[in-house]
Formats: sequence, structure tokens, C-alpha cells
Amino acid sequence: MNDILDHSRIEAGHLSLNIAPFELADLLATMHTLFAHAAQIQGLGFTIETGAQVPRYLLGDALRLQQVLSNLLGNALKFTHQGQVRLQVDCLGYEGSWARLRWTVQDTGIGMDAATRARLFEPFVQGDASIARRYGGSGLGLAISRNLAQLMGGHLDVESTAGAGSTFTLDLRLQVAATAPEASGTAPRPGARLVGARVLVAEDQPINRQVIGDMLRLLGVRVTLAADGREALGHLAEADFDAVLMDIQMPEMDGLTATRLIRENPAWVDLPVIALTAGVTVDERARITDSGMTDLLPKPVTLETLGATLGRWIDLPGADTLPAPPGPAPDNWERGAAPVESLTVPGFDLGSLLQTGGGQAEVIELLHRFAVAVRNDAQVIAAALAGGDRAQADRAIHRLKGIAGNLGAVDLHRAAARLEAELRAGHDPAPALELLSEAHGRALDRIAELPPTAAARPVTAADPAAVRELLTEIQALLVKGLVVPRSLSDDLQAALSAADQALYLALKDRLDRFDYPAAARLLEPYLSASPAPPLLPPPTQVSDDER
Repeated sequence: MNDILDHSRIEAGHLSLNIAPFELADLLATMHTLFAHAAQIQGLGFTIETGAQVPRYLLGDALRLQQVLSNLLGNALKFTHQGQVRLQVDCLGYEGSWARLRWTVQDTGIGMDAATRARLFEPFVQGDASIARRYGGSGLGLAISRNLAQLMGGHLDVESTAGAGSTFTLDLRLQVAATAPEASGTAPRPGARLVGARVLVAEDQPINRQVIGDMLRLLGVRVTLAADGREALGHLAEADFDAVLMDIQMPEMDGLTATRLIRENPAWVDLPVIALTAGVTVDERARITDSGMTDLLPKPVTLETLGATLGRWIDLPGADTLPAPPGPAPDNWERGAAPVESLTVPGFDLGSLLQTGGGQAEVIELLHRFAVAVRNDAQVIAAALAGGDRAQADRAIHRLKGIAGNLGAVDLHRAAARLEAELRAGHDPAPALELLSEAHGRALDRIAELPPTAAARPVTAADPAAVRELLTEIQALLVKGLVVPRSLSDDLQAALSAADQALYLALKDRLDRFDYPAAARLLEPYLSASPAPPLLPPPTQVSDDER
């Protein structure tokens, strides 16, 4: 649909360029982020190189240039099964303050004959009918790319031989910018300062929301969480944000649809929207770019990649003078747990979680919740494949891979990625499915062997003093966005009278959904009022606003 709209705007002369300074290195870094992982999954080499005389800063429409390059690189990866894909940028010479640049995308793929090349840039026409049936596509990508090249004052051409790969060359004449681009939404900006920034995270998996939220808080970012695209749009309508981290596959409204709606609002045209994805196909990466998303952050997310990606787009003036965000929880919040450095689980890399999760007890609690969340995933995937429900299998594998990656379950993440790749390649999935089942079982077994997060404290049923002490401790964790150990909620359940179990059920409902702000709001009346107010009804009767 976006291709058709772009093509219609170009034909009607309604598509205009947004000329602004941009830094070439940032544009190339985005290309690497978008396509390097896909090349690695396919077993292909992927390189990006620049000539010595290429200027650092340029004036042009960076997003339209990115659209053309994304189409060329996406096609190169789609039609290349072995060998490599290469992007080369060279300067052919200078004319005053203008540089003549050549962008070359070269692959070792299937290539094409003269008849195919002759109709390659015609709209709604694909080079070969059999190729079109196998690989799909709208038949508009290259036509739009050539038209955009002409709109930018350049030319796009191709050289190719059947069976010997293809070389696309984009020649552009761009003005050299004298200095770095000013802070704006038109191009990535390195060296950003993030403390105090407001970031909206749209992610349907509760565990992923928790982990990414903890990382952002460690960077000093103010975080708002949403479970899908529709909820994210609601938050955007209520408050201003410096960036959005948007998962692609979500219920209710997916990330691509939400981003298209964001771009329709003039107030959000320049808002950085960064795709969160556990790895997608080349076609999906092209759709990410076409939807208007600004950048891509691959899962599993690490503190380094998160900071670097946001740093390309957020730079808050005076951020260095803001107070530092709260640090990790003090030792006594870990309730007697061993030092974090001692936590080692075979098949897991917990370094990032231990850095951001608040302590060993909190990480162990996350792992236990992870085990509950994915306990049936291997069986669900196997049943879907056995029943021929490929779409259900793909969704389940994608979900498992994403959660496993963010929780540091490296063996399980690797097995899920392999099964996903085998299915996409059309291979027999049985061997990879067996490896996944084994990795899944080992991960659950290792988590089951973990010690409890803390010893339960002795409490007396219907003990008001114990209830208030427990609520205070739970609230202290919630306001910092830290995981509440199961032992704490179990102690609360034991301390409450039978008539007051509704409070425990309401709290557990919010904790299981990782909705910590709602849990904190639930407890506020019981800590501020004396005597305590009547308890709330069970979670089935909780209002929609509270959810």
C-alpha cells in the first residue's frame, strides 16, 4: 500500500523532498542495522565501504535516500543465496560545493538476462513471472527507486548477467554541508544525552517490557509502557515523548500500522520511531522502512545497543545538568541473596540482566516468571507444525526467540533462531525442532534448580503490622520499577485475613502482567490512610482505567 501511495504521489508530482543536513556515517550505520543481521542469518557476507574522498556531511533528503538504498539492499539479499552483498560509496569528483557521489549495491545472486533488465524499472512489472511467484513483491520498489533518484537529480541503473549477480549504481549530485546537522528529527545524531528523556515502549510481551524498561531507567530515561500499538497511540495523544520503541508483531494493533498512523499526524512526523524486532525477513525490513520507522533495534536488546540507538536520535540540551537516575537497589533489598557476580546458570548469559535487574533475587524472579511464560512453547510450536498451521508456528517461534534473547537464554534463543531460519529456507524443520525442544527442556530444568529468592519470614495471619511492613517493602520496589520477589507476595497473602485476600489477588494480577505503575497505585491508599481503607474487590472487578 505504501508503495502504491508513493508511486501515485510521484506520478501526480505531489511528492516533495525534505532537504536538510545529514551525516553520511549515520545513514550507513542505519543500513548496517537494517540488513547485517538478515545477511548473517542467510550465511552471506555483508560489507559497507566508503571511498577516501567522500564528504562527511551532506545536504539532501536522508530518508528518501535511505528508502532507495533499502530497496536495493533488500532485493540484493532476497535474490542472493550464497556469496555476499556489498554497498560502496565513492566520490567521483567535486563541482564547487557539490559532490558527485556513486552508491553501488553489488551482489553475487541469481542475476538476470537482458530481457528482464529491459523491463525491470516498469511499475507493477516484475522481471520474471516464475521469480515473482517464488519471491513475491509489489513490482513497484525499483520503479519508485528510479523515480526518487530522478527527483533527487540523479540516476539509477543496473548491470547484470544471469547466474552471475547484479550491480545497481545510484549516481547523485549532493551539496556538501559545512558543519554537522543541527538537532532535528531528520537525521541521527551521535553523542546524544539521554538523562531525562521520555521514551514510550510498545511491546506486547510483559517480560520484554520489564527488561527494556529496566535498561531505560538505568540510562536515566523516563519510561512509559504500552502493550500494543493502539495503547501507544493513546499515550502519544496524552503526553510528549522524545522517542518510541515499537515492537513489530503485537495484538490489537501491530507496530507497522501504529507507525503509519503516527506519521499521518503532523505533530509526530519527526518523532523517532524505532522498530523492536527479534529478526525479520528482508521483505519485512523493507516494510519497516516504508512504514516510516526511523531506525531498527534488534532483539535481544542490550544496554549498549539500546543507548547507542537512542543516542542517534535523542539529544536533550542541558541533560548533563540533570540529577542522576536512581541507582541499583541497595544490598538489603536483595533479602540476603548472594552477590550478583555468583549467579551462573548453564545455557544463560545473565550479565545484562544482573546489570539492570536490581539484584540477584530480582533476576531469579524474572527467570521463574520466564519459565512460566514459555513452559508450553515447544509443544505449541510442534503441534502447529504437525497440524500444518505455519502462521501459528511462526508467531510462537518469533515470540519465544524474542523473550529468550532478552532474558539471556542464549541456547534457547539460538535454537529458536535456527528453527525460524530452516522454515524460511523451506527445509525439513524436524532436526531443528528437536534441538529447540531439547534446549527448551534444559532451560526450564536449569531454572527449576535455582534456589528460592529468599526465605519466607514468619508472619501471623491477619497481622496488621506485618501487612503494613510488607506493603511498604513491596511499594519501595514498585516505585523503582524493580521485580517484586514471589516470596514477598506470598508473605503478604499469609499475613492477610481470609476476608482481605482480594487485595492479594488484585496485586498478583498486576504483578503477573508486569503493570508495576498500576500495582503501585493500588497500594497507595493502604500506606497513606490510617486506619486502612476497605479493601478493593477481586481483579475481575477492577476498573479498565486501573488496568
